[in-house]
Amino acid sequence: DDESTTSPTTNHLSQGWSLYESGDYAEAITSFVAALESDPANTSAFNGLGWTWTKIGNMELGRDEFQRAIDNGMTTADPYAGIAFASMDIAPADFNGAISSALAALEITSDWSFSHKTSIDWRDIRLVLAQSYFAIHNYDLANEQVVALDGTAQVSEADLMQEITRLNDLYAG
Repeated sequence: DDESTTSPTTNHLSQGWSLYESGDYAEAITSFVAALESDPANTSAFNGLGWTWTKIGNMELGRDEFQRAIDNGMTTADPYAGIAFASMDIAPADFNGAISSALAALEITSDWSFSHKTSIDWRDIRLVLAQSYFAIHNYDLANEQVVALDGTAQVSEADLMQEITRLNDLYAG
């Protein structure tokens, strides 16, 4: 891009996502923060920070950044999916938060795929739902997610968990 015709915010965002995709997460954070310094309400920068923080294991900061993206008007499924994933990995896990965010993401885009790592997609969201429903002992809804992933509905809790694990091994991005 010609920097004379591209805004600093756009340049920082582009650089941040390139760094994220290459695995340079510390520098990606620096670029997303620089984008926010240029545009303090930039939803893409908050979203980028969310994905980057969760990638390096800080689920709380990631979830906060995803929420900032939503609060500032981001309407894509990305931050909702991010909150769902982060909510599963926060200690203690927030299964109800994961469920509500996962359902919101799928309502926005039922065939969602994360553009910066396309192996993360709607199947991962359905896995979050299956695992979360199982964790809160709602086995019927967990089974619905298993079936949505082309798995086989199970009668026993042990078999259902085994099927969820099998699908996770098969699809987890």
